[in-house]
Amino acid sequence: MYKGIPVTFSKMQTMEGHEGTVIRCVVKYQGKQIANYYDDGNGGMPDVNPIGSIDRKPNGDYEPSTKLKQNRQLLLKLEEEFKKLPKVKIDTGTGSTFEVNDNLDFAVSHFIEQKEMLKLAKKGLLIEKDGKMYISTLYGASSIANLFKKTGNPPSAIKLIVAAIQKQQLQGYKILMQDYYISLGIDPKVFK
Repeated sequence: MYKGIPVTFSKMQTMEGHEGTVIRCVVKYQGKQIANYYDDGNGGMPDVNPIGSIDRKPNGDYEPSTKLKQNRQLLLKLEEEFKKLPKVKIDTGTGSTFEVNDNLDFAVSHFIEQKEMLKLAKKGLLIEKDGKMYISTLYGASSIANLFKKTGNPPSAIKLIVAAIQKQQLQGYKILMQDYYISLGIDPKVFK
């Protein structure tokens, strides 16, 4: 889900390219795989190709398959949903800004960022203050999984995590990736 749009990504692969990140994934919209997304990392626009085939008819002509036609329509519908979102303000770094329509590229970038942040959150408390992000380790454990192993008792580990969350909040830190911590059994009220 991206800003209320039912779009997700699967089979995500990334690596460093010449001018950015090479990204390959499958775009899923309304639960259906509709397109292959490929950014070669060399600058420029990514390729977004609807999933389906071009079939040869008995008379020798070629025609898009029903699946390809449906996925083209779903891709157009997805693009229309992005156009309904507020414009994204881009800072040029030189003191000026410009606005662009939200789009599939922003959604892919957001998905990758969330995936990376989840990796960090699994190492400890992912916290933010004054625009800077930190990882607060938990009681000498190298990861949250190790904290659970170290205590040998999930309720004890959860109590320790809650105490750490409350301490960081008292110090003015915002807890990031709250959904992940809630999935571990932390009561959502702790984050209020």
